[in-house]
Amino acid sequence: MQTYSPILLLLLVISGCSSPNQKNVAKTTIAKAADSANRDSTAIPDSSGTARKPLDSAALDLEIANESTLSPSKGGLTFPPYGLDKVQAAIVKMRHIENDSFGYGFKIAVNDSVYSSWSFDEKFTYNMIHAEDYSQMCSMLPFRTDEEQRIYGQLQDLFGEYHWSERQFAFFKANRDSVVQLMKAVIKKDDQAGMNFLTVIVLLNANELIPDLIDVYRTNPGNHYILTTLMLLMDENKYPEFAESISARKLYHRKTDTYSAFINYNKANEDLIIQRATNFYDGLAQK
Repeated sequence: MQTYSPILLLLLVISGCSSPNQKNVAKTTIAKAADSANRDSTAIPDSSGTARKPLDSAALDLEIANESTLSPSKGGLTFPPYGLDKVQAAIVKMRHIENDSFGYGFKIAVNDSVYSSWSFDEKFTYNMIHAEDYSQMCSMLPFRTDEEQRIYGQLQDLFGEYHWSERQFAFFKANRDSVVQLMKAVIKKDDQAGMNFLTVIVLLNANELIPDLIDVYRTNPGNHYILTTLMLLMDENKYPEFAESISARKLYHRKTDTYSAFINYNKANEDLIIQRATNFYDGLAQK
């Protein structure tokens, strides 16, 4: 019976898997496997077929830290100002910890003592820009096109194969009101709401930020994901005026691929979403 070395098995698995950040994750996973398997200088192919040498431990940790942390160059994101330089400096020093023997899951996080020493606002910044957990997935989310002409029903995937850890979810949920107030302050100061903020707004069902989102959208109408967020809040709360609409049926009453679902962007749809969200918010205030 034919047998395979651990590194070859991992290469075979990766060759059939893809992800939103496929190129970098494949490089990291292959390099990590090679480094832990034999730690020699043998060149191995990256996801494009180009030979590369296995990364040493420090370089590998830095690459993982960069992959799991949002980059200002990506655009469409909001970076809280609270201790940002301090947090970013701590992130580049992090070391990953394996969660399983095959390297398909790991954690890259500041240790508990460092995390505990930070102020609440600094923890907010860290959690907003960094995802502590990684798990490999073998299916790529559909690529989105013509975003200027579409209003998608779901927000963009934020971290790819990285995701917030239990500690991070607990931070957001246990400190909901304080997190909302910090987001509100940053949104007002920066006059924008990035994808990371919108994701947390939906996570926390932060309906109280609807007026802030509408104000920001009117200032920056190109960010159609603010409209997406308004619809997600109305859908989550089963607001009848929206839930019974054609838009809701098209976007959320689907059996497959809700991630790709969209309605066309036009002034009529824009105005309708904002009016429904305003009515929804006004109704909440009257309860």
